Order: sequence, then structure tokens, then C-alpha cells
Amino acid sequence: FCTDENISSLNYTNNSKIVDTIIMTNSLSFSSFALLFTLCYVALCPGNASLALAFSTSTTTSQDSSPTFFPHVKQHENDPLLQELQAKHRPIAASFELKKFNPHPLLSNCHLQTISGAFLRKNPDCAYISGSGMSGLTNVMKALSQINTADGADETMSIFWDERCRITTHCNNDFFTADIKYAGSKKTLYQSDDSKGLVVLIHGLESNSNSSLSTDMANAYVNEGYDTVCLNFRGCCGVPNDTLGGYHLGFTDDLIQFLTILQKSREGGAFENRPIYLSGFSLGANVVVKCLGELGSKAYTEYNI
Repeated sequence: FCTDENISSLNYTNNSKIVDTIIMTNSLSFSSFALLFTLCYVALCPGNASLALAFSTSTTTSQDSSPTFFPHVKQHENDPLLQELQAKHRPIAASFELKKFNPHPLLSNCHLQTISGAFLRKNPDCAYISGSGMSGLTNVMKALSQINTADGADETMSIFWDERCRITTHCNNDFFTADIKYAGSKKTLYQSDDSKGLVVLIHGLESNSNSSLSTDMANAYVNEGYDTVCLNFRGCCGVPNDTLGGYHLGFTDDLIQFLTILQKSREGGAFENRPIYLSGFSLGANVVVKCLGELGSKAYTEYNI
């Protein structure tokens, strides 16, 4: 299982290595499950031990070869265009400076920060309180007393977004939704008149487009002149999906399908050739990284990312 901390510690300059790490850790976890299943099966059904051993053998993967669970993943280590793009953007990624997080002593509990942050993030008086005095706490208590917990309670209501699109999956048996926030007057689907580009936002585990993180990030992008689309994973838009299939931290199918829709709209002239950016938090960040690793230089040449 790859956590956010695992991803941030990896070498971002080699996306294929990141994908290899994600796939291998998931494959090893599945192989451990297969071994446990085999031992239990042999113990309970010794007569069918050969069947269990065959199952265990078929699911394990050697560490020096690509796992068979992900046949669509391609290696891009020798792609000169990808190496050129990585070298071009490496200084940009390295320019972000880390700042020490120094919360108020009475607000240092991580759970308290998570819960209260969802309500106080938009309040300029409560964004960062580092002093040890009472003035900061007074602002927090005042803001908490003004919270309306009924706001945004219905997941099916896109109260922040301008438009919602339901997209049928490739199998034609299921769907996911895309919520859109335009930076200006709508010109065409997914694009306003004078936007700088389109940001595709991917939410985290059991989150959705109406979560505070999704709307706050989208609002920041829109204020900078970028149209923003938040993809709701299957079953996360307030309406249950139609099949048993769900999503996970390596599920890139719906994201790639949406990028393909944008690509075809651009080729057909319905969508101007403006840059596309991928953004995600928590599980969504893992999906973004894995998708870029799968696409390689095609992310730039075919999808304009």
C-alpha cells in the first residue's frame, strides 16, 4: 500500500520507477494474500491442495519482471522526449520550499486539526495560528460558532459547481460524473472564453467534488484563471454506481477515458488547444502519478498535459 508519504519520498524525476514501486508493493501484498489463502485452503481441504498451489503459483510475481496484473503499463525509461520534459520541469518542482508547521500549542492535535480545518480553512483569521496567546483561539471559537453544518450535506447537489456531466464508461454498464467550474463565461463544455487552461482534479478516498478540499482547490484554480473539472469516482457522486466495480489508489481507467474525451473534442475543433493540468490529493494524487507513469511522453504529445 502506497501512502502519500511513500509517494513524496520517491524520486519524482523518473515516473516509471514510481509506477514500478506502486505496482510492486501492490503485487507483493496480493501475493501475500494468495499465500495465506493457499495455507488455509490446504489445511481445510487437503484433497484439493494441488488446486490451491496452482492458484498461489499463478498469482506470484518475480521482482525482476513486470507484474502480470498490469499488462497496460509500459516502461518509458528510454524515451528521449520524456527525459527532456523531466529535465525542463525539474527546476520548477525543486523551487517549492518547505515551511515548518508550527501550530498553536492548544491546536496541535492532528485529529482536531483535520476536523476543524474543514470548517476554518476559508476564514482568513484562522488559516494559520502559530502564536501561543489567546487572540488566535478567540478567532477560532468565534468562527466555530458561526458554522452551519447543513451546508453541502446533500452529495447529489453540486452547490459549488456550475455544471455536472454524467459519463458512461467504456463497458457501457456504468458511469462516473464530472463537475465543472468555469473561470469565465462558458464557451463550450469544459472550457470558458478566456481561461488559461483546464485543471482536472481527482479527490481522495471516499471524498467527492463537494468536499471542502475539492471546492477550495477548485476555487483557487478558478481565481487564477483556470477552468476546473473534478472527477467523482464511481459511487462518490451521491448516486450508487451500476456495477460491482469500484475504484482504488491505482485506478486510472476513468481518468484516462476523460482525457481521451478531451483529446477527441480538441481534434474535432470543439475544444481549443489549451494546456491541461492534473491535480489530486491523497488517493487522487496517487492516481495522478500512476496515470502519468502509464502515459509517459504521450501525456504531453497526445493529451496536452
